[in-house]
Amino acid sequence: MGKLCLKFLSVLFLFGINNISGAETLSCSSSTVLCVDDAVGATQEYSTIQAAVDVAQPGDTVLVYDGNYRGFSISASGTSVYRITIKAQGTSAVIDSANDNGEGITLSNASYITIDGFTITGMPRYGVAAHNASPTNPMHGITLRNNIVQNSNSSNIYLSEVADSLIEKNIASGSIASHGIYLANAGSDRTILRGNRCFNNAKAGIHFNGDASVGGDGYQTGLTVAKNIIYNNKNNGLDMDGVGRSTIKNNLVYNNTPHALRSYQIDAAQGPKNLRIFNNTFVVPNGGGWAIKLTADQGGHTIFNNILMNNGSNGSIVVSNSNFVSNSNVVTGKFSLDGESTIIDLPQWQSQGYDSNSLISTSASLFMDMAAGNYDLKNGAVAIDHGTSVLNYVYAPSIDIRDVVRPQGTTYDIGAYESLYIGSSAPPPEPTPAPSPPPPSSSGGSSTGSSTPTDTTPPSVSITSPTSSTTYTASSNTLSLAGTAADDVAVTQVSWSNSLGGSGTASGTTSWSVGSIALQNGTNTITVTARDAAGNSSVDTLSVSYAPSAPADTTPPTLTITAPTSNTTYAASSNTLNLAGTAADNVGVTQVSWSNSLGGSGTASGTTSWSVASIALQNGTNTITLTARDAAGNNSSDTLSVTYSSGAISTPVTRTTFYLAPNGNDSANTGKSLSSPWKTFSKAFTNMKAGDELILLDGAYSESAGTGYISYLGNASAQPPSGTNISNMTYVHALNPGNVVIQGGLFIGRSTRKDSFIKIQGITFEGGGDLYNTSYVTVKDCGFHGAFGIGTNDHDYGNDYDLIEDVWIWAQNERIIAINYRASHNVWRRVLVRGDGCGTSACSGSGNPNVGITVYNSTDVSLQNVIVVDRILGGGSPYADFAVAQHDPGPIFGRAEWLGTLSLNSPDNGYYMEPDAATDPSIKISNAVAWDAAGGGFNIARNAPSGLLENLTAYGRGDDGVRVAPELTSGILRNVISTNSGHYGINSAYTLSYVDVYSAAYGAYNQTSCSVACYTSNPRADGATPSLKYLTRIEAGSLLNGKGFGGADIGANILYRYGADGARFGDAGYNTLSSTSLWPWPNEDRIKREMCAGTTRGFCATGQRLGNVGPVTLTTYIWEYLGSPIPLGIYP
Repeated sequence: MGKLCLKFLSVLFLFGINNISGAETLSCSSSTVLCVDDAVGATQEYSTIQAAVDVAQPGDTVLVYDGNYRGFSISASGTSVYRITIKAQGTSAVIDSANDNGEGITLSNASYITIDGFTITGMPRYGVAAHNASPTNPMHGITLRNNIVQNSNSSNIYLSEVADSLIEKNIASGSIASHGIYLANAGSDRTILRGNRCFNNAKAGIHFNGDASVGGDGYQTGLTVAKNIIYNNKNNGLDMDGVGRSTIKNNLVYNNTPHALRSYQIDAAQGPKNLRIFNNTFVVPNGGGWAIKLTADQGGHTIFNNILMNNGSNGSIVVSNSNFVSNSNVVTGKFSLDGESTIIDLPQWQSQGYDSNSLISTSASLFMDMAAGNYDLKNGAVAIDHGTSVLNYVYAPSIDIRDVVRPQGTTYDIGAYESLYIGSSAPPPEPTPAPSPPPPSSSGGSSTGSSTPTDTTPPSVSITSPTSSTTYTASSNTLSLAGTAADDVAVTQVSWSNSLGGSGTASGTTSWSVGSIALQNGTNTITVTARDAAGNSSVDTLSVSYAPSAPADTTPPTLTITAPTSNTTYAASSNTLNLAGTAADNVGVTQVSWSNSLGGSGTASGTTSWSVASIALQNGTNTITLTARDAAGNNSSDTLSVTYSSGAISTPVTRTTFYLAPNGNDSANTGKSLSSPWKTFSKAFTNMKAGDELILLDGAYSESAGTGYISYLGNASAQPPSGTNISNMTYVHALNPGNVVIQGGLFIGRSTRKDSFIKIQGITFEGGGDLYNTSYVTVKDCGFHGAFGIGTNDHDYGNDYDLIEDVWIWAQNERIIAINYRASHNVWRRVLVRGDGCGTSACSGSGNPNVGITVYNSTDVSLQNVIVVDRILGGGSPYADFAVAQHDPGPIFGRAEWLGTLSLNSPDNGYYMEPDAATDPSIKISNAVAWDAAGGGFNIARNAPSGLLENLTAYGRGDDGVRVAPELTSGILRNVISTNSGHYGINSAYTLSYVDVYSAAYGAYNQTSCSVACYTSNPRADGATPSLKYLTRIEAGSLLNGKGFGGADIGANILYRYGADGARFGDAGYNTLSSTSLWPWPNEDRIKREMCAGTTRGFCATGQRLGNVGPVTLTTYIWEYLGSPIPLGIYP
């Protein structure tokens, strides 16, 4: 049945973009709120925004009252947990005078910052700008929301090297010489641009530029461009130079010249690849170009449910690569497969296999009133009920540009707007003065040919549970609601919102329910709204009080520094400092953090009695600030002024950049330019000083080629000089990552010398790697075809604070592929490990067991998002993908953690933890998977008296899913899936049961031998929505979703990255879960090219992934391992 034909009512919806529904109440009396007002009064703690920003700390909000202000700059960063927020209190906080940069707002290499609700007008340069990061170390977590940025001389919003950020609900108009919004340079990946309006700009509405000339990969990936309205710009609406693996959906783009969407390669490293373009409305004016034009085209695109109108002589789609999928669009009948050299019509296009279900139409036949900017669909438009729900495993959106639920009829509408819905979901109007022509709205005119009377009767809705009263006091931080609704025709939707944050759609209509609404401290006004098909609505509200610690705690903690001194000043004799002290609070101290005015920050160990080890000091006066916080957000600080001098002359650090190439020349060249590179590592490292940079040009480096290695071994080889501190690291990296191969191993450090503050990046080593007696060494974006290790044979804790990040290691003829040995405070992050068995000769490492990655005689080691996959045994002595050992005298094992790790298809065990020494061997394994192991999943053996094992997913073909030894007497096991294993699901070794061993055993999803809060069905088939469709995710709405201890899921979720990029063990956020998606796995194109040479097993398969929609990659191999196609939003 199609949709009813109803008369539309003309509805005027007044929505101020700066007004935020349900915004929290902020008080100037709070210690974390810094109030700015240009008028003298109670709210004028500061008269300028800059003054408040200069003292803002992570967790603070700079609250700006209505007035006219000078612009400001911020270079301090928040954290993923404690952001720095700068927001307008009302609707008229106007920045109309530039800062020293000629800009309204400048973010200078600052991460985790929110800018909310300002009007910025008439700036000499950019209105809002983010500068001074780099493609390889971009800013993260920037949120720009609800801002009006207009009439800037350059781009209104300019964002350079900004990753994992959110740009939403901004208006960017009237740029005099440039773009509305400009996302610049490589490193700007995984950013969301949503709900913005860009109009009347001198160039593009939104411009993207990967720009290979500034470094990095020269490409932008993982972007989401959604719900934007872009019109009346003098260049392309969406203008993309070097964008791939990104989603463009639910956008309205009209009246821009020449093109609506243009993607190409000029400054970037490559052109468009794997774009997902769906449910957009693109309308090109008379005299314009094309709705979609893709050149320098890499293919792999999915294009569907789009309205691609051209009101002139051109057409709908231009591509230059035939490897794409397109269907269910409304088009104008002209296309090109060769970059516009040849124009063909729709039947010719369809004969090539494209758009078999697409239709031809005209703008006049589709839209309500283009002259008034109304791009709602007319009654009878061919786009209604003609879309598809999925194409090429890409799913149509569940809502439209206005958040109207899709589909409203028998199937999805084509275009950005789902038809036959009017009311308060219309997009906001433009600010005064309004542009010409006026913006689109969701209101409609009168349709013709309809005899159905207008329905003006609103539905009724009632909340019946947890109470039918108007108030309720909650005892937990989540709330479930239920109720009823009725209408004279039919209720089409019931939705809810919380005044303190959060909204959604209920399950059901006439009898509806909502589960697990998150409550905030205070009064949560829950509003439930019922709607009918005509747009009538009514509400019911419930006032929910939640106060876990009532009355409100307003008392700040106290904090005192006691060591190395209780005085306010201290003269340090070394370049690191250990601190200790006490803190107290009337309720409880939740965190003690520290920061150094000359660089560095982190979280202390402990709370009431706290300590911080090895704070790096710089020459000069280091102001160390310690801050104690409680659960209510109260905080207090103590400071220590530490002077330190290394004896060196205090002059600014100047980095010199050198170049190396296999065809370089040590004697004739200066080594200081791309055209004059040196040849040998010995020449370069002999002439470099601390903190210098060496860039390796494309090619193969080896002893036989005369270049030597990065090692003390081999002719012409050498090791890089140490840097001086974390801000002055010696940096050795590839000019083009993936194009530099060293035909030998990496070796940094010597037994007689500790090498420190060195970074190696972007290089492939056809040999192993060793960090031997090192400190603060980073290895990033590198491949190692050979075993890799951190540690020494002759120093206890000889290696510390090393970081192995975005690295892949594969080896043959090795029993141990990767090892952390006699070392401490090291982080392995996003590391892929595979063992390839033995060749014709015997495997090395006689006497050692077969291990993927082991923590051996080490303490304070963190493995974050580490994967061991498809390992083949290297000789005898099977053991495990992940292992722990403590067998010889020396440093003891202890305090190690495995966070978001995955063992897949192990030839023996997934995890085997066997510390022989019982001194502080506490372990933490969280959100971890051991699947399809030939032996057992998780085996915790011998002398491990404490541990936390939570959110595990286990399947061992030949042994127990989870097995623990009786020595583990004080640990916790909770939220575990153990299914289909060859022996017990959960088994305690010897004579003790696991319930006796653990202090708690919550939510164990167990095959057998289960007695406490367990389920017994198969998680792959335990409901209409199986809990376990993917190894890396528990499905929303399934039986295990939110059913575990503490309201957590049962089983592992490996969805997001652990740790802020580059943060080391002990730094703030090093082991916390960030909001950055882990998938697609970083560098997977390089990984497949390098690790799959000569093999086709596992993710190296040469065929197509499920559905024959693209090649197998590491990401698809893992996600589709259980037989379900990879879900929307993970991978194209």
